[in-house]
Amino acid sequence: MTPEMFYEGVIVMSKGKDTVERKIYFDREAWEKVCRRAELSGKKVSKFIKEMSIYGEVKIYDISAYLSLVYDLRSIGENLNQIVRLAKSTDSIYLKDILELKAELKRLEGIFDKYFEELEYNPIE
Repeated sequence: MTPEMFYEGVIVMSKGKDTVERKIYFDREAWEKVCRRAELSGKKVSKFIKEMSIYGEVKIYDISAYLSLVYDLRSIGENLNQIVRLAKSTDSIYLKDILELKAELKRLEGIFDKYFEELEYNPIE
C-alpha cells in the first residue's frame, strides 16, 4: 500500500497523523480580503484560514503596554531560581520561607491574570 490513500476523492497523506486536504475557491475580491486580514494578524494565510474555520475568529491583542510587566515577572522568576539554587546548595530550606514564596507567587499570578483579562482585542476587518 502506498503512503497515500483516497478518501472521498481527497488524498490523505500518512504523516504520523491523518491529514485531509480540501480545496476551497475564492473570487479575487474575497481572496484579497483574506490575504489582507491574514497580513494584519501577522499569520500565514493558510494558518489564518484554518483558525477562522475552526474558531470563527482570530483575535489580535496589543500587549505592548504590558511588556514591562512581563519583563519584571521574568526578572522575579530568575531571582526565585537563584534563591532556590542557593538554598539547595547550602541545605538550608525552611518551610516558612517556601510558603511565603508560594504566597507571593500566587499574588503575582493574580495580578498578571487581572491585567490580561482586561486586554481588549481588535477584530480584523
